[in-house]
Amino acid sequence: MGSNAEIQELNAQLREFVTTYNPNLEDELDGVLTWLNPNEPDSNHQLRPPSLRLKNGIKLVVNNEDVPPGLVHLLRQFVLLQTRIHFFSNFNSITSFKDIQRLEKYYEFPLKYINIFTPDEWFIEMNGFRHYLMSKNRIFGDNIKHRVRQLIMEDDFDMAWKIYTWLTETMGHQLVSLLLDILMDKIADFSKQNMMGKWTQRFLVMETFNAFITKYWSTFAQALQCPEDDHEMTTEIFHCFEKEFVKIRTSEIYEICVVEYPHSKPALSELRNVMKTSADYSKLMIEFLSKFESKLMNPSVTTTEILLSYIRTIKSFLTVDPAGRYLQSVTAYIKPYLRERRDTVVHLLYAMLELDESEIDDANVSLNMPVLTKLSKELKDPDFGIEDADSKSRKNKLMVTDSSPVFKVEKPLCDQVLNYFLQWTPEPSDVAHGKPNNTFVNK
Repeated sequence: MGSNAEIQELNAQLREFVTTYNPNLEDELDGVLTWLNPNEPDSNHQLRPPSLRLKNGIKLVVNNEDVPPGLVHLLRQFVLLQTRIHFFSNFNSITSFKDIQRLEKYYEFPLKYINIFTPDEWFIEMNGFRHYLMSKNRIFGDNIKHRVRQLIMEDDFDMAWKIYTWLTETMGHQLVSLLLDILMDKIADFSKQNMMGKWTQRFLVMETFNAFITKYWSTFAQALQCPEDDHEMTTEIFHCFEKEFVKIRTSEIYEICVVEYPHSKPALSELRNVMKTSADYSKLMIEFLSKFESKLMNPSVTTTEILLSYIRTIKSFLTVDPAGRYLQSVTAYIKPYLRERRDTVVHLLYAMLELDESEIDDANVSLNMPVLTKLSKELKDPDFGIEDADSKSRKNKLMVTDSSPVFKVEKPLCDQVLNYFLQWTPEPSDVAHGKPNNTFVNK
């Protein structure tokens, strides 16, 4: 950035040069210098072509073969000095790509009419401004990268690549980490749009991945400078879609396991195939129990609704985790609350016996008959809908083996309930302490 002394010295050299060459050109020189100077906004070019008089002055002072080369050199120094002064005086106000575009256009406009720089000379000067701006103006650097991300997320690739090209020219290299971060955000957003709430569709991960590759991959591959058929890269992208699928399904796990079951079985089956680590299962379980507690484990919800949700939970988790490793933790969390409900076993019995409203005469039991009917169907359903990956000959009849984390008796669920009540002996009233003998629920 030049000082006032430098400016005055340069102006004096220009005038001396012109006076020596042709004293009559001094007025024309003043007009040209004013028109070129970005620091005189009221009287410079103002992004408008020069007048006829100014064109004549340019022709006499600059585009004149008889003018000594030293004058052009001094004019070049004048433009560079004044441009640098203007740039640094506006440095802190440059916060967006539009700001720097506006400045570059402002600086370059008069050079279309006065040929004093080669393209390479001017590019080097402008690129120096850009590089300094990116390295010293953090707000601008963050904003321009955010703008690229925003445009790509909005599918405005033309403008995004224009800014990205500007960035790569400025920095002198490809910004691979920025592109990869944006690619991950694009995958997450595309997954959310195409996976969330779609619980009945099979092979959703593969279909979403294929749609993304068809729509976007050629553009990203070009920007990343890698072949479109790079198998290693596309495999990694597929794994990213699997991770997003697990993340989305984890956030929806209560709706999938309770609200939409059994229509959501395709989502549960695909989730079983995609889940990779114990950490995935743990997050899934924690999210589910949090939702289950907040939505169901409160006095305003009937016992029938809780039991229906509990049975669906068992079936859903056995679909996702056939070995039942994580189901035990889920049931251990829910069963104590069911034990506290005095009418738990009564509701189970009503459901197993498929009693209608006219057959139930108990003022102490609050029943929701439509929900009770659904519970009856769930309890009678002999098929949990689970297909073991190692054995497709799993019995269709709901038989709970000794390894089950829920029930230990090798009998259908309905037989367990009925046998329990056939053998049940009520406790004497003088020893009852306010809670029923829910031995079956404790199992």
